[in-house]
Amino acid sequence: MIDLNTVLGYNYEVVAIGENMKRFFIIFLDFLNAVWLLSLTGVWIAIARTIINFSTIISYLSNNIYIFLGALFVAIVVIPIIFFTYVHYLFWGIWEKRNSKFPVWLATMPSWDEGTWQWSIAFTANAGIAVLMGIIIFFFYSNLPPDLSNYEAKSQLESLGEKIIPFLIILWLFIATSMLKGKRKWAERKMKKKIQNQTLKPSAPSEVKLPRPSTVDDEIDRLKIQIEDDKKKNP
Repeated sequence: MIDLNTVLGYNYEVVAIGENMKRFFIIFLDFLNAVWLLSLTGVWIAIARTIINFSTIISYLSNNIYIFLGALFVAIVVIPIIFFTYVHYLFWGIWEKRNSKFPVWLATMPSWDEGTWQWSIAFTANAGIAVLMGIIIFFFYSNLPPDLSNYEAKSQLESLGEKIIPFLIILWLFIATSMLKGKRKWAERKMKKKIQNQTLKPSAPSEVKLPRPSTVDDEIDRLKIQIEDDKKKNP
């Protein structure tokens, strides 16, 4: 004889395993998106470094600090948002422009939204790593012997950097994955709330048709019918 509790327990266990596998797969996708974002961030840093180095020379030669500050803003904010946006647009958004009235070279709003999100996540992860590196470098130089030469100090710092780079990459991916997960959860709650609002939206009240007021002709017809009925009853 089959034990119903055993069968139900087995089904619940299978469902639980399936939910755990689904949750793990979604988190793994967040991690893959973080790895993809890290590769794009490497390109962004290379472009930003070139712009900053060039602007530093121009600012020094012209003795104008605003050139450097403007280029710094462009390299840190403007360029990465445009870069992330058009990478997303070229890979995923361009197929949505087939029937659009806008030119094909103009990225769609979802791509601009995604590019801004990716920039904010990459910027936050970079800022966290930069703060941590600043703390490490501060304590590193604070504990150096006073008689150590600059060359030896630089050599030791490079050696330390090679050791902690894997840890910094893992930390960067952890920050980015956590933020991507939060972004996904926020989008899911937003979509769920939108669906609930559409489902619970009250329907428009049906129009109640009021009876047409009787006219003189209606009263005459009613009297004729009543007279005919009376004639039939009393021949």
